[in-house]
Amino acid sequence: MVDAVFKEMKMYWESDEFKTKSERNKENRDSNTGASLHTSDCVPHRLIYKRMKESTRKDPSISEFYFRTHRKKSDES
Repeated sequence: MVDAVFKEMKMYWESDEFKTKSERNKENRDSNTGASLHTSDCVPHRLIYKRMKESTRKDPSISEFYFRTHRKKSDES
């Protein structure tokens, strides 16, 4: 990265506008209120779909697949 570009970016990162946005975004990331969590860890969705199909011998419905791969934080046990 050329020096002039880095200096311009650094000025922006030090600005009040950036700091306000950064703080707000940090709070949003930290808040899981109503968030949907992916529950499949690092398993690809296509593999989950395949496993569901193999276990039931039929294609899972869209809603079955969705609820298998997502849940709200309050649904954790």
